[in-house]
Amino acid sequence: FLKDLDKDDLQGLTFENGVITDSSLVAIQHMKSLQSLTLSGPGITDATMEYLTELIGLRRLVLSQTNCTDRIAKSVAEVFPGLEHITLSHHDDIGDATAKALTGMQNLKSLDLSHTHLTDTGLVSLRTIRGLKLLDVTGTDVTPGGILAFEQELPGCALYSDFGAPAATTEENTLASPVTP
Repeated sequence: FLKDLDKDDLQGLTFENGVITDSSLVAIQHMKSLQSLTLSGPGITDATMEYLTELIGLRRLVLSQTNCTDRIAKSVAEVFPGLEHITLSHHDDIGDATAKALTGMQNLKSLDLSHTHLTDTGLVSLRTIRGLKLLDVTGTDVTPGGILAFEQELPGCALYSDFGAPAATTEENTLASPVTP
């Protein structure tokens, strides 16, 4: 069914619950107008990036509940340095290495690493993304001390964690709400 899509005007695609695999993404690899892509399910792996490199208009990427690992973050940062919104949630094999790989992405406004193995070490890395307005670390291994240090370094970033949501919500820090499958 992917081959029948009008590829010239499509701006967003969502494939959830295992209906797609890495190799089936060949059908969308030339969709230069695509701005938002959501993929979830066990058929999506680190090999996904080989099919996405030509999506030059992409601004939002969601990879949730896939078989991706920390290696995907390095590929994402290299291929899409201009991404504004990234979700890499609900992954057993994503953690601090992902945070470190994303530090050069200075256009990043929102990042969802909820339900991963992110720790305070990863939070330290993320402090270098000065334009970050929203970060979701709910269900991770961060501590209240790590949260406090992050908030002191980036006070303009709304931080969602197991220790509470941001006290104030503004238009600026609601650019992308946390994703909960």
